[in-house]
Amino acid sequence: MTLLLSKPEQVEEVRIHRTLTTAPAGMIQRRNVYRSHYPFLRQWRLGWKVAGANDKNEIVQLFRDTRGSGTFTWIPPGETTAITVRFVSDTISWEASSVNAYQISITVEEMR
Repeated sequence: MTLLLSKPEQVEEVRIHRTLTTAPAGMIQRRNVYRSHYPFLRQWRLGWKVAGANDKNEIVQLFRDTRGSGTFTWIPPGETTAITVRFVSDTISWEASSVNAYQISITVEEMR
């Protein structure tokens, strides 16, 4: 499984009461979870204000490779173990802020 190596400059974590799993056929299964003993499903908004061309190319290629129900691994800030995540949206956009500097914003969610 591919690992996202580029380190975002901004990370915002959101917690959601539901689980998300991948079925054998590649479909995403979502279940709402309301009991207190179930863990939260975590979601992160990752932002790069001045990403270099290499970072942009890595993120775009990872997005192309895992679009839809594909997953990849990422190490959240403050943690030492990689977790399985997926892109929330099926689209990605970036803006060139100067020569070889890009502003990129993506949202990923944890898979369980």
